[in-house]
Amino acid sequence: MQRPRADLNQVPSWRDALLRRLAEAKHYPSRARRLRQEGVSYLRFETNMEGRVLAASITRGSGYELLDRETLALIHRIEPLPRPPKELAGQRLEFVVPVEFFLSNSR
Repeated sequence: MQRPRADLNQVPSWRDALLRRLAEAKHYPSRARRLRQEGVSYLRFETNMEGRVLAASITRGSGYELLDRETLALIHRIEPLPRPPKELAGQRLEFVVPVEFFLSNSR
């Protein structure tokens, strides 16, 4: 029997810390910026209770390889992730988060 999947909304402070780390570490690829590529990549990742990424993939791409590649690199760049709270112990720590690339709000 598979463990229940954890819900990011169960622990808003941890969710917010994780999303903040992702946003701070995201780099808009300069070539994608020059080509005016924009979009949203949906990143699926699994983590353990120590914050290590066990697997990562794109569940829905942005339509641009440069942006999707940055999204996959991003999750590994911020390792270890903030440690999940004890409330999530025993749950399957698999999440999908959107990673947005828009020129109007890029860094």
